[in-house]
Amino acid sequence: MADLTSESNVLVTGYKCIVKAGNSATDCKEIGMVDSFTASKNLQTQRAQVIGTIMPVSIDPQALSASVSMSGFIAKKEIVKAAKYGKGDATVNAFCPDDGIYTSETVTKVPYVALVNKNTKETICELQYAIPTSYQIQSQGQSYIKANIQMEAITMNVGTAYQDTTLGLQK
Repeated sequence: MADLTSESNVLVTGYKCIVKAGNSATDCKEIGMVDSFTASKNLQTQRAQVIGTIMPVSIDPQALSASVSMSGFIAKKEIVKAAKYGKGDATVNAFCPDDGIYTSETVTKVPYVALVNKNTKETICELQYAIPTSYQIQSQGQSYIKANIQMEAITMNVGTAYQDTTLGLQK
């Protein structure tokens, strides 16, 4: 098993997916890579049932939710070297709230998170105001310390390079 040190945390084994974070798309910075991720956007609907009809007369949107799950996150070497551990503002460890959450009742909120194709530098998807909901540390023999992170967000959008408008559905 790999030792839990900042040196082992920085060796990148992720493939083709860079994670960026910041206040907006224009000022976000690369913070690391992930082995895999899943991002979803869910629309809660309400069916309008009318007496005397078997089918709903309409289906209306009621709420929107977004989430992302990143497996095998490894922070960039520069991020880890500049980190102030325990401050929760510079590394992947910021997504794991320390015990101060019990008194402050606040968690890290990231205004903008983007998952970017490493080869083309195109944004795969972006999240607005992401809040961590789950954090795990993962290690395997002959491997590096990685983090598995799940976040909820206000919204998630697909990057323009990955949109398909041939059906006229993404407007």
